[in-house]
Amino acid sequence: MDWIDQVLRFTHITFGFAALTAFWMPILTRKGGSVHVRFGTIFVRCAWVVLASAGLAVVYHTLELAIAGYSPLDQPAVYAFLVFLGYLAFVTWVNLRHAYGVLRFKEDPLAMSTGANHLLARLAMLASAFLVGFTLWLRPPNMFVFVALAPAGYATGRSILRYISEPPVSRMAWLYEHLGGMLAAGIAFHTAFAVFGARQLLQLDFSGWIGVIPWVLPAARGIIGVGSMILRFPNPVPDRLRPDRAVSGRRNSSVPGAHGWRCRLLVMAMMLGGCALSPPPDERLHSTLWVQTSAEYAISTRQVYRLATDALGPALADPDRHGLESPLSAADLPPAIIVDVDETVLDNSGHTARMILARQGFTTESWRAWVREASAPAVPGAVDYLQAAAARGITVFYVTNRHHDLEQETRRNLAAVGCPIETGTDVVLTRQEAPHWGRDKTSRREFVGARYRVLQMVGDDLADFIALPETIDDEKRVELGERYEDRWGSAWFMIPNPMYGSWERALMQGGVSLFNRPMEEKFEHLETKK
Repeated sequence: MDWIDQVLRFTHITFGFAALTAFWMPILTRKGGSVHVRFGTIFVRCAWVVLASAGLAVVYHTLELAIAGYSPLDQPAVYAFLVFLGYLAFVTWVNLRHAYGVLRFKEDPLAMSTGANHLLARLAMLASAFLVGFTLWLRPPNMFVFVALAPAGYATGRSILRYISEPPVSRMAWLYEHLGGMLAAGIAFHTAFAVFGARQLLQLDFSGWIGVIPWVLPAARGIIGVGSMILRFPNPVPDRLRPDRAVSGRRNSSVPGAHGWRCRLLVMAMMLGGCALSPPPDERLHSTLWVQTSAEYAISTRQVYRLATDALGPALADPDRHGLESPLSAADLPPAIIVDVDETVLDNSGHTARMILARQGFTTESWRAWVREASAPAVPGAVDYLQAAAARGITVFYVTNRHHDLEQETRRNLAAVGCPIETGTDVVLTRQEAPHWGRDKTSRREFVGARYRVLQMVGDDLADFIALPETIDDEKRVELGERYEDRWGSAWFMIPNPMYGSWERALMQGGVSLFNRPMEEKFEHLETKK
């Protein structure tokens, strides 16, 4: 269902640019004129489409995570970020709707006191409480920013309730209410563009202290705009003060009275929103960069595969040599080796990079789309090793936890990078290809071991070599690795994979992934001295 995400993204970007363009026409033209009204309407309608697409994207990605089996506790940063984006889109929509609506009832603001307006204002206030509660429950990265911005919804709702429920302080109240709300919306759109769009479109580098500029510049310009608005539209008539606040001989100043603070609050909220809209820190970034760019990773994998290649000759010559966890008595069987696919033979760091750039956690749909492309490159050294084994008459079995309906794409990818694949034998053994072939690869290793003398196994996870209990802590995994110390480097060969693995679930005591778990939870597992 990637097309849904693409459609939402295209709609969001297209109408966002249209809104940014239309915003400046009312600013630069005569207020109340035909151009001002026409382009102001265009800005509002485009903004509604942008906010609606953002809301739909939040719903879509939330459902995607839930269907894939990820709960908020499994992906706290991603869920918190989605909830925050939904909150920001809703509050901005309520503010924009109100700012646009005051024009219809500028002579009688109390006419806006409808059930729908009261409900939306209270929902904006309730959204603030929900955001705080949800954030404190999950405690994700950037939680301070989320909590700091939560009052914006409450302030927006409270201000709307006051405007539609109480007599206006000034005859100019509607003007400040309208212009302040529109400027706040404009600041939000320009901040989002400065933080994201400009960087990607213009390939700008905002590293170091320069990175503050796209966050602050739109808000600073907006503050100047609010100030000029106040100076440009002074209160020309005596205020219609409420009886309970009337003071004999006093007139209100040109400052927009009881409602001016709302404009300033929204401006400051949108300024901080630039920081908040930055993606949560993705802890896969450094490991993925290491795999994709470092000479050390390529050297490490080539080194492992060279050792495995050198060990093929002695293994063939020794009829008693077996590479399975529980070797079978099969000295007269033809030789074979077993290799894992992902991060052992095929490098899927490109898929991880896509998730990082899209600020997404792992989803089944994105993974299946990646596999269907069949474009993953080979891990350095893997193809040379496999071809050397095939040249010696050794059958190569690929035991992978890719689902069986992706076998043809997997075969196509393996063949594209030069891996040997026998045609007369099913050598690509996928998950659920047989009813009892689950995530645990033991049954498939035994399937091969009953028909071949397995000389070696290569993988990137401990589960590629031995059966692991469903629940196991990190200390017991280390003990299991040490139990088979004589196998490592002779019959078993481990490829480094810092991006993911079963070690995450062990460390998190059964959690799905280490990705974006609360930082404090990870610190508990650090040791300064072993």
